[in-house]
Amino acid sequence: FILPPSGRFLANLDSKRMATLDENRKWLQENRDIFKQIVDYYRSYEYPHIPDLDADAALYQMGFPDSRDEKLCRRFHSALPKDKAQFVEEFTKPEFKILAERILCRNVPSKSLPASLDAFQHRIERYIWEGQEPLLDYKGEAQGNYRGVLTEITDIRSEENLDEEQGQLLDELERYIKSGLKPR
Repeated sequence: FILPPSGRFLANLDSKRMATLDENRKWLQENRDIFKQIVDYYRSYEYPHIPDLDADAALYQMGFPDSRDEKLCRRFHSALPKDKAQFVEEFTKPEFKILAERILCRNVPSKSLPASLDAFQHRIERYIWEGQEPLLDYKGEAQGNYRGVLTEITDIRSEENLDEEQGQLLDELERYIKSGLKPR
């Protein structure tokens, strides 16, 4: 099922594009079986499962929230920062729990966090500062961390022919990382 394009979009197409549109429409009408196979394939397609996929990258793997978690998400986001922690343990999907913990750890001072978030906070810090227990992205690859960024800056300096402005930007980034991101 394909929605027809809106008139406001069609008005911007030149005659060549309109001719292509008509050719495609005719092809679809003449090849309904192939078109149905394509539609069926994409309707039933499932993204490959990636073990240990990081919650930030797990949109397609974890699926949509059920009505309970959806309501809980709304309550979590509308709560005051000091009250958000009470919702974390109520999520049914572990990915939502992790995402809620991250929001808390990013936006609430560590001394105000409940003890239940200590393990999570320490895991994130071990990864950021020591590269342990990597967080995996949607490709199953480790996400960047503090040391990796500094190594990449060094590599760029040695491998690239940087102009003065690019060198200054790298210097600023390196200073920012070294001064602003200190372990707690």
